Amino acid sequence: MKSNKTIEILKTLPEAILKALDNGDLPCLSETYKKILLLDIEDEYSSQKMVEIILEDYGLISKILYTVNSFYYNRWGMEIKSITQSVLLLGCKAIQEITLSMSILELLPKDSKNMAAIVMSEAFLTAHLIKSIASKKHNIKQEELFLITLFNHLSRIIIVIYSQPLYEDMIEIEKNGTPEEKGILKNIIKEVGTQIAQKWRLPSNIQQNLEGIIPDTEEYIKINSTIKKIYNLSNALLNLEKDKIAAMIELIKNEYKLSHEELIRYINVALGDTAKCSKNFQKIVQQVIKSNIYIETSTSAIPEKNKEQEQVKTQTKEEKFIEILKQLNDVASDDTLSIGHFYLLAIESIYDLLSADNIIFFLLSNDKKELKYKYGIGHDIKSIKLNLTISLPFKNQNINESMATKKEIICNWSDIFTPVKLRALGIENKSICISPIYIDNKTIGCFLIDMPENKICSDIDIKYISTIKQITAIATKLKTSAPNIKRQ
Repeated sequence: MKSNKTIEILKTLPEAILKALDNGDLPCLSETYKKILLLDIEDEYSSQKMVEIILEDYGLISKILYTVNSFYYNRWGMEIKSITQSVLLLGCKAIQEITLSMSILELLPKDSKNMAAIVMSEAFLTAHLIKSIASKKHNIKQEELFLITLFNHLSRIIIVIYSQPLYEDMIEIEKNGTPEEKGILKNIIKEVGTQIAQKWRLPSNIQQNLEGIIPDTEEYIKINSTIKKIYNLSNALLNLEKDKIAAMIELIKNEYKLSHEELIRYINVALGDTAKCSKNFQKIVQQVIKSNIYIETSTSAIPEKNKEQEQVKTQTKEEKFIEILKQLNDVASDDTLSIGHFYLLAIESIYDLLSADNIIFFLLSNDKKELKYKYGIGHDIKSIKLNLTISLPFKNQNINESMATKKEIICNWSDIFTPVKLRALGIENKSICISPIYIDNKTIGCFLIDMPENKICSDIDIKYISTIKQITAIATKLKTSAPNIKRQ
């Protein structure tokens, strides 16, 4: 029988999937995600370290800012514009949770077929539904409930990416297999999820709530029961199973004491939130909406923007600059924050204000012979970082004079680095602005502003940079001379 052969193949899955992960044949968590997830949030410098890690991953910055500005996380009613601000307002644990939810999307291959997208969209839809439907019933924060639910079917996601035909056979066994076959399959799913979670060192609350695991607390046991019910609704919705949808809606309405209108509203919002996670998900969700299979509804379930994310008035550059000065002043005067926090916010602020390609902050070495890379943000920062130590004095005498007179200077990358090194980075012809930072007439470092191709800093840009530079000098003096201040 085919099911017997499939079962024998499935028994080898845990070992085969681990081997595929080790060989790079399956997508895995990026190094940036691993660093964030493994960061010790009890460390007093954890928030500074987290900002530093995120700023060096250009693709992650916009994703995190988009998420923290959602109503779900942003409870201050103001737009959060920097990673430093995000970490300080939400805390390291919340940013780790946001990063974990994003890491699931990273697993979806670009050439993924529809089945993998459906399985992953089921996980996201279930997670979005559960936070609305069941969060009040369980003694657990919405954020944790969302993550536990999202990762519950981790093994299914990995298996369908590994082999869609094998996953389809697995679903057939779940529907029509013998009790013995179903039992074997449950154990295989459990083993695959456990091994991956341990390999990626996922948090213990996620490991305890993987599909097939029996949790060690009564609350988690109840949560697992809830996940199963709401997952069944998600599965029915995305697979357009009308009778199953009707049955699950009635069950969930009764169990969670919801009116029909309330539940339909929750489904609409969850479908919209799921669609916005990925273009692949959006296509799947649109099919559900257009089918009208669960309720007469319009495509408003997938709004272009949430109500809480309605378009805000565009700030002028001057308004943005004034806001930046306030934020920098707040961090400078906060004794609980290190000078590292200030430097990170400063480079983010310049980066956003000038729409630069890269911003780098250098500190003078102890022997005063080099300017050494400390922090950076931008498109190419990872590759640039590996090549950035500036020997003093500069080979260009104009730059040396600028440093001596404490004035900004516009020059080219070729004025500070050899052409060979620059060609490898592809930046040899780009304009930069160097802004020296002084305390008591002594150089402590500088900002390097790398502008887009064929663009240079304007006079007003230089005034903005100079002002931020002066505040940086004041903050450095305050935070490195006062007692009981974090100095890292």
